[in-house]
Amino acid sequence: MQSQILPSRAALVDRIAMQFEYGQNLIALVGPSGLGKSYLAETLITEKYPEFNKAYIQVTAQMTDAELMTQLLQNSFRAPLVDQTHSLSENFFQLFQSQPCGPCFWVLDGARHLSDETIEQLRILSAKSPVELFILVTAQAPRMLPNALDIHLERLSLSESKQLMAMFFKDLPMEEDPIFQAFLQESHGNPAVLLDWQASQQSPLRTQQPKKRYRWHLIALTVLLALLLVAFMYQKQIQFYFSEQVEDAEPLTTVLPAKQVLNLDNTDTQTTKTLSQHTVSEVQSLAKATEENDEVPREALVKSPNDSTTDTVSAVLTALETPRPNEGVGVVSPQDNSLSVKGGEGNNVTETITSANHDLEQNEAVSESKELPLMSEPAEQTAETKKHELDLSPTQWLLTQNDSVWAIQLLAVKDKAIANSFVLTNELKDVYVYETVRNGTPWWVVIQAPFANIDEARNARQQLPKNVLAGQPFYKKFERIKQEIQLVAR
Repeated sequence: MQSQILPSRAALVDRIAMQFEYGQNLIALVGPSGLGKSYLAETLITEKYPEFNKAYIQVTAQMTDAELMTQLLQNSFRAPLVDQTHSLSENFFQLFQSQPCGPCFWVLDGARHLSDETIEQLRILSAKSPVELFILVTAQAPRMLPNALDIHLERLSLSESKQLMAMFFKDLPMEEDPIFQAFLQESHGNPAVLLDWQASQQSPLRTQQPKKRYRWHLIALTVLLALLLVAFMYQKQIQFYFSEQVEDAEPLTTVLPAKQVLNLDNTDTQTTKTLSQHTVSEVQSLAKATEENDEVPREALVKSPNDSTTDTVSAVLTALETPRPNEGVGVVSPQDNSLSVKGGEGNNVTETITSANHDLEQNEAVSESKELPLMSEPAEQTAETKKHELDLSPTQWLLTQNDSVWAIQLLAVKDKAIANSFVLTNELKDVYVYETVRNGTPWWVVIQAPFANIDEARNARQQLPKNVLAGQPFYKKFERIKQEIQLVAR
């Protein structure tokens, strides 16, 4: 049963029940939204006619006539077999003939969603039903059901409005409160508006004290500002620290071919051997000349073939320029690579060795110019490369290039060793390897660059080895390369 109901609403329930008893089987409860039509209908079907077969249906716009018919018959008969091809009245009459039922009480909440056919079937059943059948329909406007009795639901009075609010709210303002009085007058006895008092109309008389969580917010904001201040003060140190990490992580982007490195080593070795042989031959010829004149002993000019040319010349000059106080012969062991000469004949030997030294220097210059033509260009390239590496790292050099310059991407792998092995195996020129990040994973990209325009890049691509072309290298602008390099710094 409904727990709470106003006296006027209880009297209206008794009036509707009396109309049913007087023989009015179809009644429409009329009233605007918010007056409590559904609440009143629930009270009526709950408290009245306990021996009837009852059906309370909330009619919606999505409900079809077949669904409504099925629900009504299922609440009136026991396990009915409903024929969807027949109307509501025809199914009711057939089921009553096969299995008679007791008196029925139907409540349909929402007359605006009923179709004209359903309204006509309700009229037929209310007039020709073989058993006692009471039908109550809630409507927002009168005469929605042509043959029904319209009973209007009135608004609440001022006293009933206060009584209704007292049922649902424990703490209400005093009746003399002007705000409360204005609310009651503006509600116009609508229960829906009256029950919305606490949610929208009641204003707290006391100001709410600030909650403690605001203190925590203030503390967190203070700590955040302190961290930002420290970061701003030590901005340079932080940038330097992260730049060191980025430089350590940057790969060696320029790789020289192995053949070029081996050729440079062979050229250096051959040049050194040629100079050493030439110097030894000059010293031996000088030793023979001095031996014939009995000016310098043979063993004074003997030099180990494993010593360098510079050590030989310096040893001869040192021995000649050293002052000799006595005319005796000063002997130095051959292990120290020195000379033994007579004091009286020192001047003649000095002139001879000086002229030999002059000839030796000229021969060295000529031999260097003849023996090292192939080494000049790699040496210049090495010097330029070293100077370039001191000025800019390969990654920084790529960042300084113009955005319109083109490159050919040859390979992209996750292992730096594979990228370097790829470059050495294919003996590629003008190749650079830089690091980027894709989906949080570092990648190493091998490119051949730079090319002023796309035509140069196409010509260079045609000259690549077949195994490199099998990887389908493609063209890429430096603008895109710079963006990929900057992903590492982020």
